[in-house]
Amino acid sequence: GVGVSQAHSEMQTIAARLRQANPEANSGIGANVVPLMEQIVGEARRALLVLMGAVACLLLIACANVANLLLVRATGRRREIALRLALGASRWRIVRCLLTESALLSLAGGLLGVAAAHGLVRVFVAVDPIHLPRIHEAAVDGPVLLFALAAALATGIVFGLAPALRVSRPDVGRGLKEGPDAAGTGGLGKNRWRSTLAVAQISLAVMLLVSAGLLLRSFVMRVSVPLGFRPEGVLAAELPWWVHSNVDELLERLRSVPGVLAVGAATAFPQDSAGSSCSGCLEIEGQPKRVGKQYETGLMVATPEFLRAAGMTVRQGRFFTQADGAEAPKVAVINEALARRDFLRQDPIGRKVRWGDAWSTIVGVAGNAKGFGVAGDPMAAVYFPHRQASWGNGVQVLIRTGVPPLSLAPAVRAQMRSWNRRMMIEKFDSLDNLLASTVAVPRFYLMLIGGFAVLALAVSAVGVYGTVNYSVAMRTHEIGIRMALGAERGDVLAMILGQGLALTAAGVAIGLAGAWAATRALETLLFGVRPGDGLAFACGSGVLVLAVLLASLIPARRATKVDPMEALRCE
Repeated sequence: GVGVSQAHSEMQTIAARLRQANPEANSGIGANVVPLMEQIVGEARRALLVLMGAVACLLLIACANVANLLLVRATGRRREIALRLALGASRWRIVRCLLTESALLSLAGGLLGVAAAHGLVRVFVAVDPIHLPRIHEAAVDGPVLLFALAAALATGIVFGLAPALRVSRPDVGRGLKEGPDAAGTGGLGKNRWRSTLAVAQISLAVMLLVSAGLLLRSFVMRVSVPLGFRPEGVLAAELPWWVHSNVDELLERLRSVPGVLAVGAATAFPQDSAGSSCSGCLEIEGQPKRVGKQYETGLMVATPEFLRAAGMTVRQGRFFTQADGAEAPKVAVINEALARRDFLRQDPIGRKVRWGDAWSTIVGVAGNAKGFGVAGDPMAAVYFPHRQASWGNGVQVLIRTGVPPLSLAPAVRAQMRSWNRRMMIEKFDSLDNLLASTVAVPRFYLMLIGGFAVLALAVSAVGVYGTVNYSVAMRTHEIGIRMALGAERGDVLAMILGQGLALTAAGVAIGLAGAWAATRALETLLFGVRPGDGLAFACGSGVLVLAVLLASLIPARRATKVDPMEALRCE
């Protein structure tokens, strides 16, 4: 019955009392209150808004292209429209006729899009690559169908209106005197509307290309993080907690499978931060107990062959052996992050640590292991032998093989089932695949926005091609005069390409400014790259300039082949 801010304030007060009453357990711990809907969909909302923005950009590019084509088509009908007006047709009737044509085109495109979306949505829901909340409720149902058709009709009318209004008020006398193929002269100035639409397409395409470039750079940076272990050739399985009581027997069975090189188990996979963790739980002999978020430590329980199976290295000392049993002196292995944090430049070997009741002697320092997208050092962690510590999590088994790991999956599964038919295997895949699944979300956004960017690039190139091609067709007489007066083919080629480059330069300048503002929304999706990354901006605009140049080259080459004598035989 209270607002979120009031509830948050009261919970903070309660958390402060708990810290005061029991500082050891509650130091550095607060409380936060969020609406349930935000808790469920909060992480997906920003990403979905970014994707919606990309879709809107692509729609606007397509609409600008269609408007440009409609304008070219309507301009070619100037004599017909002038004749209609001379015979008594009202301007409104001409506009209505042209709007009907553009609306029918949009509705036809909308129906085709809905048909394609019906199949694509079903595939998307079946794959569910990023586990979006309520994704299985997504379908092309009645409301979606109405929205799609309304959007198609609205875009047809809105983007068909400008061409219709422009050509519905011609100079009737001049229009009747012109032939159907009347030539015109001039460049961008005579085609201001078409040039404006082409510039708008280019600017929107630049925004999408820069966004895709940022996500691509981010994804490359994420998967280039040194992992500290070798996932290649490893089969991974997550088993229930109760397996730990006889884990040695199970691992021995798995070692007997032909092709298996090493088998180990722990409370977490190498790419996970730790099996469990807390702040201030680890005590170091001779040092005061320290608490706080910066002293959070992970606990891992592992079997002797775990590091070998994972492809991790021991930087100093040794890892566990079969001799580290329940009756042997208690030992521990720490990772490099913990050694760097708590021992600075001192040698940790031989020092003692305590997690719980008993002290354990540090016998080794293992290399850091982390998953994709972990910047800097991972969480400081300490490993304990599985016979000397309580196994509090599921059993994560790693099987290093000398053959493709998935080829041994049936034999390994059979051994597990023969050991205990009632055992449920939570996960069972190659470690490479499990690791790849951790970057499924950024890969999904990269693929979607990258796909939108490629479509935008293609549509924009087609739009510029149409604009330049129409300009060449209208300037055939002018080009013939130029060539008759001594202009070389290279001069004509440079003139036409210059027209395309002028459109591109204006569009890129506007697009880069828009991308600078728009990419701030991508900040939470990026890793190791800032929204204003210069390489992404340069590559995005460079790709577009190259595509537009290629699109302009076709009509430019056609212009150089104009026969001056044929061009001068005008009506």
